[in-house]
Amino acid sequence: KNGDVADIDIGRTVRADGAIGDKTRSFKPSEPIHIAVDTKHIAVGTTVNAVLRQKSGAIIAEQTATLSGNDPGFHVEKTDGLPVGDYVVEISLSNGNTMTQSFEVR
Repeated sequence: KNGDVADIDIGRTVRADGAIGDKTRSFKPSEPIHIAVDTKHIAVGTTVNAVLRQKSGAIIAEQTATLSGNDPGFHVEKTDGLPVGDYVVEISLSNGNTMTQSFEVR
């Protein structure tokens, strides 16, 4: 649907085209974590906010951007890894749409 968060991809690498490579939802503590949001069906001027947090609620990282129309997508990364635990990334748009995706570090 137009204006919805289409997909959240999570993986260990980012390809040259900006897409996530080596997609997974399970990481080792030392592995980099890359998160990409498909923004091609989201209107120019929409603000995208990403919150990466532990399942317990503690915020690890937060990033916000306003889409310009030339965006290949919206990316969040934690290149130094995370401690063992369960995590969730929540993507919210200024139009009120939200989507979450869980992953784990084992």
